[in-house]
Amino acid sequence: MDFYDGKVVRQVDYWDGRHATVEGTNQLRVPDDQFPHTFGEDVVPSQSAPIIGEVAAKLIAGEVAGLFAEDAVFEDLTLRIELVGRQSITGYLDRASTSVPYRSGAIRHTVGSDQGGGFEWMRPNGTPTHGIVSFELDSQQKITRLTSMWDGSRLTDAQILTLLGQTLER
Repeated sequence: MDFYDGKVVRQVDYWDGRHATVEGTNQLRVPDDQFPHTFGEDVVPSQSAPIIGEVAAKLIAGEVAGLFAEDAVFEDLTLRIELVGRQSITGYLDRASTSVPYRSGAIRHTVGSDQGGGFEWMRPNGTPTHGIVSFELDSQQKITRLTSMWDGSRLTDAQILTLLGQTLER
């Protein structure tokens, strides 16, 4: 959500279509060639604190060393996973560097303050094409909690299983 003068001026909702319980949900999906290419980010400028963009850029680029607090928590709502601890999180993000969609995207829009926020990412030539990552920061500007959401229905079961397999520490 973006706020201006105490009012919501932009709101985007991300969700995972694999878990829709309404029968026929896929029939309601807008065809890819008719899906909007922007979500209003070109109209509402980012007003986030500089640290939000810095953290987002490092996450996208895969520069995760030093980003997380020792007892950080990572959850990927699409994959239904939760990892605890800097070593487990950075290990997973390194192993999955070419697989997780938000690691090969571009930053679409950022929101937040020095205490945390998030970014929308997009992959115009990838699947899935967009999603969101949010994070909380401690007083040293280390991530204490990171949460991602994207549409897993755009991947095959084999691709999802590959991502889940990369959560295993060796």
